Amino acid sequence: IIKEIFSSLYRSAKDTYQENIESNFNTLVVIDEAHRLIPKGKGDNDYQNQAKEVLVKSFIETRKFGLGWMVISTRLSNLDDTVYEHSRVKIIGYDLQTGSDGDIIKESFGKDILNYYATLPDPTDPLSDGRQHVFMVSGPICVLSRKAPEFLEVFNNSEDFLIENNIN
Repeated sequence: IIKEIFSSLYRSAKDTYQENIESNFNTLVVIDEAHRLIPKGKGDNDYQNQAKEVLVKSFIETRKFGLGWMVISTRLSNLDDTVYEHSRVKIIGYDLQTGSDGDIIKESFGKDILNYYATLPDPTDPLSDGRQHVFMVSGPICVLSRKAPEFLEVFNNSEDFLIENNIN
């Protein structure tokens, strides 16, 4: 079923693009627990491998059709390398500074960025006064640089957001 959904999205986006180049599909597909659908290496069975093949192809080819893909996973190292490499925007949360995940960050952004990333506060620390949720962001949405990632702290409750933005 998953393979058919991905195939159908691919065909529909491509058809929309070919019928009217000035318009596009304008759709974002969000895949949570993406490591289950696009794992590093081979999947558990032929059906999973076929679905992965269609998804990876779609991930690479459908941007121009207006079909975007957002993958959410707990580890960078659990995802297919092609998907990570073709992600234009990367938003990386806390606690990926060691092992294979740390190697990916170091290779992508350099040792200095990895060292800085390792200093980010743990949002789950019960001894912390206030929980900070900091993300490393890279890609064309970054304001300062297209080469170095930016670090973004997000609010963890609506009250702080309203106060900070002077909204009553």
